[in-house]
Amino acid sequence: MIELRAWDKKNKIYIYITGFMIDENIIKLWWKYDDHTNSIFDESFPIDQIILEQYTTKKDKNSKKIYAGDIVKYEYWEYVIIFNKGGFVMERDDRLQYYFPIPNNKLKIIGNIHEVTK
Repeated sequence: MIELRAWDKKNKIYIYITGFMIDENIIKLWWKYDDHTNSIFDESFPIDQIILEQYTTKKDKNSKKIYAGDIVKYEYWEYVIIFNKGGFVMERDDRLQYYFPIPNNKLKIIGNIHEVTK
């Protein structure tokens, strides 16, 4: 099963999707906050307000799920996780890419592409 989260560009928050449906310019989401409650909401959004990001099936060294769009630290470098050519890769600013067979205990999520704090 594919697991997704969505970045809401208008409200600048992540929402965690339990289901979705796309109809022309609208995306209907069944979602919850990442606050460990069981409350599920359903809401429709303009499709250009939402960015879907897929869970890679990997976790970092703190057991935090790694999604496309996350920024991870590996050794001394920072990478953005992207989906490219059928798989997830870690990409640096210089476009150097590493495929993902790196052990989870060597990666640490330090942010994401939407909430950059530099």
